Amino acid sequence: MTTYHCTIKLIGNSNVKLLEKEIMHRLDTSEGVDVLGMVLYGKSRVERLTKEETGCDWTQVDGGPFLEITCGESLPLKLLEFVLFHSSKIDPNVVISMDYQDENVETWGHYCGCVTKNKISWSNHYLDLYEIEDPLTGKKFNALKDQIRIMNMKSMD
Repeated sequence: MTTYHCTIKLIGNSNVKLLEKEIMHRLDTSEGVDVLGMVLYGKSRVERLTKEETGCDWTQVDGGPFLEITCGESLPLKLLEFVLFHSSKIDPNVVISMDYQDENVETWGHYCGCVTKNKISWSNHYLDLYEIEDPLTGKKFNALKDQIRIMNMKSMD
């Protein structure tokens, strides 16, 4: 089972910044296992977020200056979509940003989304250390396994 650590930020006008600040305040002052469900979806303390609502098997708020969550099995793309859609009602030019990495720090990435003509556009850039392409040969290699080879290549320069 893969676990991801994600940091979600909203980029927009002053009203979006106030929304983000209010979400963080409510998450900080809420008690219970599934505070995301309570704060974002208006669920009761006993109702759990579903995979259809978040895009992942489970979520846990980690705290921090931004919305930082840990989630299981997949990234919380439905959650991003939900927050972006509702934020775009406040600022039609809002952008949502999510940095993520898996628990073994083998994959890092960044999702970015915006709403254009009532459609969400996504951009995803990531680095998977199990599959890196050597710029000189074009061959793919396992960066974790071949770490010594990379260090040797650098020392030859």
